[in-house]
Amino acid sequence: MGGVISATETKEEKTLDKESGVDAGSGSGEDSGTGKETGSGEETETGGETGSDEGTGNDGETGSDEGTGDDGETGSDEGTGDDGETGSDEGTGDDDGKNPGEGTGDGEDTDSGENDGTDEDIDPDEGDVSDGESDPDGEDGLDEDDIESEETDEEEEEGELEEEKLASLEAAALSASDFTIVEGKLTKYSGTGGAVEIPADVTIIGSNAFKDNTSITSVTIPGTVVSIENGAFSGCTKLVKVTLNEGLQTIGKDAFRGVAFGEKAITGAIVNSDPLMIPSTVKMIGTSAFRDSACLETVVFEDGSTELVMSSNNYPYEDDGPFRNCKALKRVTLPDQLVNIQRSTFAGCSALEEVQFGKNLKSIGDSAFVDCISLQAMNFPASLESIGIAAFSGCTNLIKVSLNEGLKTIGKDAFRRVAFGEKDITGAIVNSDPLMIPGTVTMIGPSAFRDSACLETVEFKNGTTELVMSSNNYPYEDDGPFRNCKALK
Repeated sequence: MGGVISATETKEEKTLDKESGVDAGSGSGEDSGTGKETGSGEETETGGETGSDEGTGNDGETGSDEGTGDDGETGSDEGTGDDGETGSDEGTGDDDGKNPGEGTGDGEDTDSGENDGTDEDIDPDEGDVSDGESDPDGEDGLDEDDIESEETDEEEEEGELEEEKLASLEAAALSASDFTIVEGKLTKYSGTGGAVEIPADVTIIGSNAFKDNTSITSVTIPGTVVSIENGAFSGCTKLVKVTLNEGLQTIGKDAFRGVAFGEKAITGAIVNSDPLMIPSTVKMIGTSAFRDSACLETVVFEDGSTELVMSSNNYPYEDDGPFRNCKALKRVTLPDQLVNIQRSTFAGCSALEEVQFGKNLKSIGDSAFVDCISLQAMNFPASLESIGIAAFSGCTNLIKVSLNEGLKTIGKDAFRRVAFGEKDITGAIVNSDPLMIPGTVTMIGPSAFRDSACLETVEFKNGTTELVMSSNNYPYEDDGPFRNCKALK
């Protein structure tokens, strides 16, 4: 824009009392001084109005390409005074001459196209560093050190994220190396123990895969697993928490035999024993599957749509029920899909206090609850038809028994030595309700109610089918159904 300045007369002439280049603007090739004349035949005065390319004094208005005084606004290509902004190709200064297009600072010359900073040179299009203002391009005046610092911080953050990802991948790879998996079947665990999560690609946990591992403390089984085979976790005596997955279908023989399912405090009290939840999808539980647990207190079966089978060996005197000898077991909730409770299922569970039966139960097998000495009451569902040999034999604290209408057979020794009441401190019998035998019962086996300590009253309801109360035919065999019921009146 330098070289052509319109000659405009100022309406009022004022002269500055002091010599200063401040508040004066210069055109191309002009010299600026205190109250001095400007090039292109123009004079500038404080307070005057200027035309295009003119400089202004204090409080003056500027047009495009003008220079401003202390408080004025500047356009592009303007020169500034002490506090003003500078554009490109401008220059201001005190008492100094300047080359075309130059502005001066306090006693210093600036290069062509530079703004007036405080004792500093700045490039075109940069903001005035001393004033903290930015140029029209919107730059904030950050120096190279600041930019490099920000870039370094970003690089460090990216590096940390990358390290975390690598560490996570390494941990996953290390965890995966703990398992031997062949076509979805986990055949061996070789990890260090602690909390174990079965990989999501496993569908079968093979026989003895974790057998006798005393270092694992918890196991989480993914929804992909459909079968836990024989002895898979047998002997894992420090295994406290087991989470069985929905979708699991079979639990093999001895699968969790001897697993603690809790801990014992120094006092012997059981702690950290969460309820064992059996998913609704489970269709088969093998013999001795949960046998001999030291701390298992509660088992809850979820109701499902497919019949559940809890199996046991059929060999005589084989004590192999799925929950046999779980000495800490107190509460059991059985599902509607359980039709038959097999032989010795809960035999020897001496702490068992409460059992809730499902609504479709038809039979209770031989010795199913033998020697469960903490049981106090039994209420059978209307669906029950058969109670097996010695099913509740030895339940010496069983006080109340409600036999259901629809029951047909009561096996040999089924309730032998069951109390059917209590004795107070004086020896008097209390809480002995009458035993009601439903009219649907057709057979009562030998010694079925023998040796009851507190049974005082028995009532048989009339039925339509002949009732048979049997006894052995061997000579001298004292096995009548109510033999030695000393309190029976």
